[in-house]
Amino acid sequence: AIDRALMEEVTAWGYLTYGDIGLLLGRDRSTISKRIKRLVKVGFLHLRHRGPDGSSVVITPTAKGMRAVGMGDGYKAASPSMTNWNHHSFGIAVAAFIRHSAPQMGVWMTEREITAAHTLATRNAEAVKRGEPAPFERVISPRILRLAPWTANWALDAPLKWAPPVYSAGGTVKSRRHPDGFLLVEGQPPRILELELTPKHRGRSPETCNYAEMKTTYLYGALDGAFDPVVLYFASEAQRNGQQIQRTIDYAQPANADLQHHAKRIGFAVTIQTVPARVWAPFGCSRGWVKPLPDSDV
Repeated sequence: AIDRALMEEVTAWGYLTYGDIGLLLGRDRSTISKRIKRLVKVGFLHLRHRGPDGSSVVITPTAKGMRAVGMGDGYKAASPSMTNWNHHSFGIAVAAFIRHSAPQMGVWMTEREITAAHTLATRNAEAVKRGEPAPFERVISPRILRLAPWTANWALDAPLKWAPPVYSAGGTVKSRRHPDGFLLVEGQPPRILELELTPKHRGRSPETCNYAEMKTTYLYGALDGAFDPVVLYFASEAQRNGQQIQRTIDYAQPANADLQHHAKRIGFAVTIQTVPARVWAPFGCSRGWVKPLPDSDV
């Protein structure tokens, strides 16, 4: 039998360590090790190499393994690097904490699952436009369907709105924004999650930071009914960056007064939740290699 729970988690996150899987599934290392060995033996998982921290073995799904759990389409290969290691582990730690200690907050849908759903929904729409049948009967990942079964009732084209466009000054679409995740609660639209370890700046001034662009983009999505009007940011107590990020976000406003009026009308807000150091700390912090960021003025 396929170990679906483990395979779905590794595919949803792209790569995990033994410790990550233990956190997400709430199992001890010995049990996790045995389950991983069985999946490696049948060619569903691959032990790639040691992670950037020099000790953790990185586990990735094979194409065969992803197909076996119905996640073969829309999911690209992922590879760890030192530049995204902390951001990745931060998301896993927070997702695991919510699942086991605060399940009332909802089910965490990863960025990879959001992107895959958007990709499959787009392919369906393109096929229908050509007069062909939609190739995918399901666009939501099996993991989400298992953890949040009500999502089976969502419209197949719902994910088309999950990558809101970022417009240039001339009004053209210059890119699309994918959030770091969603929190899913039955009967409510997805709540956007962002993981923030370093404040987003373009230059030194808050006026040039891209939080204003982020607010505008997500506000359009909330007005369109694609998202919950509250965007939840997670900051890190270990890096002491919560106050700095909150000040910057509060300062940045949507593009114009009309949008600010609509934001107030629907209760659109960006909130910060600080994650305790006991839940997550950056690699090397406990060893003194990583110094906390100061809560300096922006």
